[in-house]
Amino acid sequence: MGLPFVRPYLSGRAAGDFASGANFAVGGAMALGPDFFRGRGVPMGDRMHLGIEMKWFRDLLDLLCPGNRTDCMGMINQSLFLVGEIGGNDYNIPLLSRVPFEKIRTFTPSVVNKISSTITELIGLGAKTLLVPGNLPIGCVPNYLMIFKSDKKEDYEPETGCLRWMNEFSEYHNRLLVDELEKLRKLHSGVSIIYADYYGAAMEVYRTPKQFGIEHPLEACCGGGGPYGVSMIARCGYGEYKVCDEPQKYGSWDGFHPSEAAYKGIAIGLLRGTYTQPSIATTISSCPQLIELGSSIEYKNCSTVLHMKIAAQRSTAEKEGMASSTSMLVAAALLVLAAAQPARAHPPCFSRLFNFGDSLSDTGNYRFIFPNDTNEPVLPYGETFFNRSTGRFSNGRLILDFIAEALELPFVRPYWSGQSAKDFARGANFAVGGATALSPEFFVENEAPLPNPNTVHLDEEIDWFRDLLKLLCPRSLAGRCTNMMNKSLFLVGEIGGNDYNLPFFTEVSFEKIRTFTPSVVAKISSTIKKLIYLGAKTLLVPGNLPIGCVPAYLMKFKSDNEEDYERETGCIRWMNEFSQYHNELLVDELEKLRKLHPGVAIIYADYYGAAMEVFVSPEKFGIEHPFVACCAGVSTASSCGYGEYTVCDDPQKYGSWDGFHPSEVVYEAIANGLLRGPYTQPTIAATTNSCPDLVSSVEYKVLSDM
Repeated sequence: MGLPFVRPYLSGRAAGDFASGANFAVGGAMALGPDFFRGRGVPMGDRMHLGIEMKWFRDLLDLLCPGNRTDCMGMINQSLFLVGEIGGNDYNIPLLSRVPFEKIRTFTPSVVNKISSTITELIGLGAKTLLVPGNLPIGCVPNYLMIFKSDKKEDYEPETGCLRWMNEFSEYHNRLLVDELEKLRKLHSGVSIIYADYYGAAMEVYRTPKQFGIEHPLEACCGGGGPYGVSMIARCGYGEYKVCDEPQKYGSWDGFHPSEAAYKGIAIGLLRGTYTQPSIATTISSCPQLIELGSSIEYKNCSTVLHMKIAAQRSTAEKEGMASSTSMLVAAALLVLAAAQPARAHPPCFSRLFNFGDSLSDTGNYRFIFPNDTNEPVLPYGETFFNRSTGRFSNGRLILDFIAEALELPFVRPYWSGQSAKDFARGANFAVGGATALSPEFFVENEAPLPNPNTVHLDEEIDWFRDLLKLLCPRSLAGRCTNMMNKSLFLVGEIGGNDYNLPFFTEVSFEKIRTFTPSVVAKISSTIKKLIYLGAKTLLVPGNLPIGCVPAYLMKFKSDNEEDYERETGCIRWMNEFSQYHNELLVDELEKLRKLHPGVAIIYADYYGAAMEVFVSPEKFGIEHPFVACCAGVSTASSCGYGEYTVCDDPQKYGSWDGFHPSEVVYEAIANGLLRGPYTQPTIAATTNSCPDLVSSVEYKVLSDM
């Protein structure tokens, strides 16, 4: 926001000291006052709490607007208020004092009520935009991992090593808080109340620490040593303590507080991921204008902010051994907007969008090439968004559609539906359902013939593109429409999935199918080179989806062996490992291409990672049946749209549309993960400067022209 770090309230004296805001957070602070705990038999010394911090804020208003607080209304209306994280110490201090967990859990409704009443008071004083963080996953805190160490495997989350029961408690607090915020929104419809999901953003760090450069996610950099870097006899700064050489490789700084690397990971999740509800960008219109996150967050100066941080921070209270809040460092990296401003209209970032692929992105070519074929997607395909069959192999929009919307481009026209140059003024889609990367001849030569010898493949799609260039730029030398190519985005895939799917369903052995992968990746690579030669400057290249989560495969390769399934999802392990093998080879190949073509942006789209986020936590996306098809035949002789089939009442609650293809809600989540999450390498925002400007749940606005 172009503002200085927020001044601690107690360090200022004059109104001028708080020209850009104030921070009321205190290390060890609680939501509830000490009397609450004493009245319940929990010993508690005098501590800072929300009531005191609110009193300080009212005192500051008297300083800023002497004589009449109504004079402050304009300033308060245009300020952002961070209310938290707060409440963590209401649990931490009793936990460290060995108060029974069952008793501590009873405190949560009161903690949430106190946060709610504080928000209500701030709204009464004029606040219009409030960001309210939830609790962090305390089961991943090194000191708790040491104190509550268990010999029971089931006490730990297999994917992170965090204490399951403690994280479930954090989730309980957050659920109550989210419900309360929803009630407040209904009571105060003119106020933006944003939930900041610190838990979800932090868990992304703990699940995939290497993505953030962290090698020791559950270990303290500074502490008394031991398996988690902490001990009972020494702590950071006191006694015989140790400090690591590279703090950025550690998830925790001192055993209680995250390291800067973890704070940054959380901030990125809030700003560019899916971890604010509603998203910051949606709530505050065109600002923040997020730009690439480098070694620190870069900001656009939006407006003056009264940065009210009601939270707990590191202070002398830490000497008593309690964890304090995470607010300050997250806030230091957090880009937020003070006042909602109307969005400015900008030209699209890209003038055209060209796509190559298969049924995951076919918007209608199949029906033109294979009319009246029994695999053509007829109603109920398309029923959710379009209310008609469009040729898409799903109930609604595809990833390609969400990307087009993000770039403020129309849905991409199928190549075979156009005739004149003007039909392709904004791009063209060459994807065809069932298409492969390799030609049918490859499979014949390898004794794995495809069911349809006329299967479309990448070389054909590229030939169509060359034909289109002749139509679009008849006078251009060698058909190279240089200016248009420079300003176009090319999606090369997802492609290659059918090079495995079709052999799988014709009973070709897995060992043989695996040998196809280097050839598939080589074909994708040669296609990218052809496009670069023709003038392409920005290419998005998706990897393979986790095919072990596809209902048709779960049925076909059903196993009684527990080890064949991933415990956290229920997907088939060996099939997902095969998808990862394909993706690893593809990522390596793209890196080679980047070195050969330094002036070209080649972006890897991690469909696998974005999709796995859905399968690991489907409830986060409103999905109740992640591995069930919404539309399916009642027997092997029928299928969705053909013969006797059934259709679910609410496709949004299903992970699959027809047993092979994801539902619209999954496509949307994957697109969201690419456009606003961490699932492109390098990030789209980095590669394309500040375009696109992403708002909530793949409803986007555009920031600027490339």
